[in-house]
Amino acid sequence: MIKITTLIEQIKGESHTLGIDIGSQAIKAVLTRHFADGRFEVEKAALVEMRKGVIREGQIASEEASKDPDGPLEGITPRQWVRRTLGDIFHRLGVTPQDVDLCVSPPWSGVLLIDHFQISEKNDPRLEAQKRPPFDGSDIVLDHQIIGQVVTEDNRKMNDVLFAAARDRAIHEWGTLFRESKAEPMAFDADIFAQFNAWTAVKEAEEALRRAEVEKANAPEKGKKKKKGAEEPPAPAPEEKPEGEEGEKPATEGEAAAEGESGESLHKGAVALLSVGMQRVVVTFIVDGKFHSSREVTGASLTAFERTLARRANFPPEEDVDALLRDENLWPETELFRLAFRQASSDLGTGVQQAIQYFYSATANTNIDAVLLCGGGACIPGVAAMLGKKLHLPVEVFNPLETFPPTKLSAIGPNEAPLLATAFGLSTRRF
Repeated sequence: MIKITTLIEQIKGESHTLGIDIGSQAIKAVLTRHFADGRFEVEKAALVEMRKGVIREGQIASEEASKDPDGPLEGITPRQWVRRTLGDIFHRLGVTPQDVDLCVSPPWSGVLLIDHFQISEKNDPRLEAQKRPPFDGSDIVLDHQIIGQVVTEDNRKMNDVLFAAARDRAIHEWGTLFRESKAEPMAFDADIFAQFNAWTAVKEAEEALRRAEVEKANAPEKGKKKKKGAEEPPAPAPEEKPEGEEGEKPATEGEAAAEGESGESLHKGAVALLSVGMQRVVVTFIVDGKFHSSREVTGASLTAFERTLARRANFPPEEDVDALLRDENLWPETELFRLAFRQASSDLGTGVQQAIQYFYSATANTNIDAVLLCGGGACIPGVAAMLGKKLHLPVEVFNPLETFPPTKLSAIGPNEAPLLATAFGLSTRRF
């Protein structure tokens, strides 16, 4: 049964989107309230660490993982643990699945295909994609978005189309699990697109704040009274246009919001979003405010980082390196550990460097202005500084909840917030 408060919100044109990001390290959730005028605010956030053995190679582990009653799953199956945890998250956020629109990003390892290419604007993108491998399979769910337009040398208009395809079995498996939890996702989304949405939301909020500050600074000028006897200066004569030449079409309100005072894009330049997760590292490149491409860093992951650190620092097998890395107070004050940490950071930086070089080879006269670090790697003290030295670029931790702090109490620490970039991006979608 629908809540009275939910019904009132719907009448007012409001809604809530709950973004849920299921990773190998944790299940993260962000609840966002959308207003009728297009504004939104983050209300609550939640994070539950993933139990060992629940996710293996990007998928829910088999029931064999639950045989040991004294193991980390305490005798229940990985699937049961996920369902129980989802119920706990709904409870923490004070919502029921029926009261919110769900947008989910499950572990996509090995089941998500992403590419973009140019297609004539006269052709159907979906039909064209289905002629090309790997999008020609019958076991995939295909989606696309036009991210730009280009004109070829022979004056043909082409759409630059971004395609995403997921294995049908993965969508079915996760959809069934959510339905068992009495929840029906409105959409399954890729983490790289959610992170791009998060970046876009932060940039738009920063620009809105800048405009508000400019208006506030100009307010006294507007409020000054005109002195007696003072005459209004004559209005400048309109500029004459040559015969047959039309003036520029005035920008609409939406276009004005997307452009600065000079009419240029607010997001000029290139940015690299670096997501360092337990199983993979992905770099997403944004050029002039638009999604450009993404590239997985071969052989890199937070797990690989931890293994290098453990091996070079001579940690015993039972050492919980993941827990140690997140608390700088637990770090050994030895030269051996410092050298091991530096080497692990350097290995990660080398892989990211190669991805950036590939980006440079595919773009002309485009330099990356900054690298924004998110995911589990962003929670490790000192990694951003180490990567900055390796890449010779400014590297910052990307934490969208600094711009959109939850309006209601959420038990999220400052070191955990960068893990929520994907969940936040999912929650910015409105259905």
